[in-house]
Amino acid sequence: MATAPIDTLKHTPPPSSLREVASLFARRETPFEEPQIYEGTWEVENHEMNYRFIRGGANPHMTLMFAAGFRGKGLEYDSWIENMASEGCNMILTELPDVGNNTDFIHLYDRVVSDFFASDRSPVYRHFEPLPMIGMAHSTAGLCLQRVFHDAAVRESAEHRLNGIINVSPFFNNAGSETFLGRFLYRGHARRNSDVPAGSHIVDKIYCRLTRSTGYMTDPPTHGQINHLVEAGEELRKQGLAETSFPQALYMSKNDPFSSAKAAIKLCEPAGHHICMITGKDLTHSPVLDDLDFGSNIISIMEAIARGDIEPPREKVASDKRSRIAEEREHSSPGHIAPAIAN
Repeated sequence: MATAPIDTLKHTPPPSSLREVASLFARRETPFEEPQIYEGTWEVENHEMNYRFIRGGANPHMTLMFAAGFRGKGLEYDSWIENMASEGCNMILTELPDVGNNTDFIHLYDRVVSDFFASDRSPVYRHFEPLPMIGMAHSTAGLCLQRVFHDAAVRESAEHRLNGIINVSPFFNNAGSETFLGRFLYRGHARRNSDVPAGSHIVDKIYCRLTRSTGYMTDPPTHGQINHLVEAGEELRKQGLAETSFPQALYMSKNDPFSSAKAAIKLCEPAGHHICMITGKDLTHSPVLDDLDFGSNIISIMEAIARGDIEPPREKVASDKRSRIAEEREHSSPGHIAPAIAN
C-alpha cells in the first residue's frame, strides 16, 4: 500500500458524539476505499520513533491509537488494516524505541506511552482530526500504560482525550514464573545469563520442549530485560490498577506463553475492566498477528464502548460493590446485619 507525507492529509468533520459513532458502526455505511497511509516520526527524550496513520475510508468516525510492545513491529501489522478501515476507523500505530540490550528502560517506555496517549506532544493530537479516540496497547506498552495511570496528571489528561482503552496481552507478569518448572529453571538461570537473548540457551529450549511452548518471539529480549519487566510488573501487582473514568477492556489469549493471563485477570477484574479471553491452540502472545478475527473482535469492543455497553471502571466497581452488599444482605441470617462495603 502506498504512503503519503503527513502534510497531504485532509480532514473531515467529526461525529458529534459517541452515540453518533455507535449508530455509524451499526449502519455499516462507510464506503470502502483503498486505505490511505501517512507516515512520520516523533521524538521522546532524544529517541526518534516512526508512526503510521491509516485513514478509515471516505468518512472515518473513530480513531484507534495503537502502541506496540517490546520490539513489536507495530508498523507492519497490515493483515487487519483493511478490516478496520472498512468499518470507518482511522488507525495510528507507533512502536517503543529499541533499547538494544539495556536493562534499565521502563521509565523511558513509561514516558513514551504517556506522551503518545496523553500529551500534546503526541503525533495523534498534533496532526489528526478530533475524532473519538480509543487507545490500544500491547504487551509491554500495556504494562506501561497502566503504570502511568497511577500518575493523576497523566490519568486525567488521558481521561480528557480518550473514550476507552483496550489492553492486548499486557505484560503484568511472565507466564513461566507462575509454574514450579518455570521458577526452578529461571530463578537462577535468567540472572546468570542476563545478557543472553531469551530462547537461545539450552535451558530455554528444554523449557519450551517440556512445556510444549510455541517458543520465543523472532527478536526476543534478553533474560535481563525480561526480569526488568517482571520487576516493573511486580510494582503494579502490589498497587493494583488505577480506576479511570473511561471504559477499559482486556483482550488476551488464555494460552499466552509470555504474558500471564492469570496475573492480567487478577488485576483487571477488580479494577472493573471488561474481560475478553480468547482460546485457540495457535494463538500466542500476539493476537494482533495470529488471530484472523482480531480486527473484527476489536471493532466489536469499540462498538460496545461507543454504545455504552462497557461501563467505565469507576462506575462498574461501585456497581459491583452495591451488588455484593445486596447479595450479602439477602443471604444473611435473620437478625444478622451484613457488613457494609466502603465505597
